[in-house]
Amino acid sequence: MLRLLAVSEQCAQYDVELFEPEHSWSGRAEVSLSAGAVEFGGFSSQPPQWLSDLARTALRTLFRNHQTEGWPRRIARWRPAPNVGPL
Repeated sequence: MLRLLAVSEQCAQYDVELFEPEHSWSGRAEVSLSAGAVEFGGFSSQPPQWLSDLARTALRTLFRNHQTEGWPRRIARWRPAPNVGPL
């Protein structure tokens, strides 16, 4: 889940909450308005790469659309964990 904190001339800032059935991670994300670069911080431990990639993709999409659609106050997406075990 992403919650908008602030938008300045330089960046948009979001609270980030990432979840798996057994774990959750809370941190912050900053999206640069000049280039769309996404920086994460504030996590007590690193979330799995697939969750970070999912959040980064969502934030990059928001960056591409922000001039026409604005910065949404809240985004919630659910995706199943990738199947990493043997078939």
